[in-house]
Amino acid sequence: MKYDELRENFITGLSEFYSNNVIPPRASINMRRALTEHKKRLDSKGITYSETYTPVEEPRVKELEVLSYAFPTKDVSEHFDIATELTDGKCGIRRNDEKDNILHLQVIDRRDKEEGDSNEGEVILVCPNCGSRADADTLAGGCPMCGTKFQIDGLYPCVNAYYHRPYPLPSQTDDATVDRFKLAIKIGGALAVCLGVYSFFVNFIPSGRLFQSLIIGAGNVVMGAFIIILVVYAILTVIFAGRTIAGGVKVAADTLDMAGANMSKVRTEREVRKYDLAFSYEVFEGKILSAIRTIAYSDDRKNCGLYIGDDDLTFMDDLVDIRYRGASKFEEATLTGDYLHITMTVYLDNIYYTGYCFTQKREKFIVSLVRHKDAKTSSTFTAYSLNCPTCGASYDAVLSRVCPCCGATADVSGFDWSINRIVRVSNE
Repeated sequence: MKYDELRENFITGLSEFYSNNVIPPRASINMRRALTEHKKRLDSKGITYSETYTPVEEPRVKELEVLSYAFPTKDVSEHFDIATELTDGKCGIRRNDEKDNILHLQVIDRRDKEEGDSNEGEVILVCPNCGSRADADTLAGGCPMCGTKFQIDGLYPCVNAYYHRPYPLPSQTDDATVDRFKLAIKIGGALAVCLGVYSFFVNFIPSGRLFQSLIIGAGNVVMGAFIIILVVYAILTVIFAGRTIAGGVKVAADTLDMAGANMSKVRTEREVRKYDLAFSYEVFEGKILSAIRTIAYSDDRKNCGLYIGDDDLTFMDDLVDIRYRGASKFEEATLTGDYLHITMTVYLDNIYYTGYCFTQKREKFIVSLVRHKDAKTSSTFTAYSLNCPTCGASYDAVLSRVCPCCGATADVSGFDWSINRIVRVSNE
């Protein structure tokens, strides 16, 4: 498949990033910053983070074309046994609910690249600090000679977002049936023995006939065990089915709640393309995820150019892992003055670290984004490398809203999407 090498290299790099601090190859510029901020948050709390991707017998690799006006986009997926583990050395938490998970990579490319063009990651660049020459993919993670990290504009094709989820509808296994039957034997056997002992004494005390009472007691044990085991097994099966149905209802309710996300692409593109024909929902989705992670893990949100709201986001100080559940639901779009406002519900599984304890929560973040109606989706623009509109200097608007050269304040929403509201809604 076209993106086999990209997929394999990215997954390998992602699994090694938290130990070697080298950005996965082909990560988009937005994702690079989000990963870097995540690593900083974990290090500040003394948390060791690892994520392993163990191949399953049937990897079922797929590349599905996603209809996108400006950027050729593919959903590249593969099945793994994915385990995520966080620990502070004393306590920890592990995500590994299912043995079969689907890892989705959102791969975007540029439509203006002609067929036969060389891979942009193979372009040779020069480190501005030590003069070392290396390909763009290598330098994206920092110069291998001097360690200098510097900004490299977006490379294409790249992984713009990733998420993984359990493979749906786990089946009831034979092991579960055997376990229930074994439990039924234990419970039924114990009850049958009690019944036999009781019937023995009931017959022996008034009659004094030992042999007859033993025969009656033994007979009740055998017959009682057979009947009781069947009854107990039936009860356990009903209880198990009830729990399965209850779980299914919860999953179904959650699925229905997320069902609107399937229409979000169409509805969002319909609203935004009134002003921006090059708008790509896939690029937009990736920016939302990277922005949420960058804002959540930032230690200076007041100066973060991606966030222009005034919500109390102190709850994010304890966030140590944000897992996207693969769905963002369009809520509304409004035009206020010259600015377009989009409200989305983003579905997440989050882990918090509070008081030296880890807590996992299934949550929804209601996120409001704003951008000037005349701004256009660009394959090269990013808030992480902003040219000051006053003096032209290039700086990282995520780290500072103020230009370090001339002191002018830049409004990122005039060029790209900024978040002006985040509301947390817990599902539990």
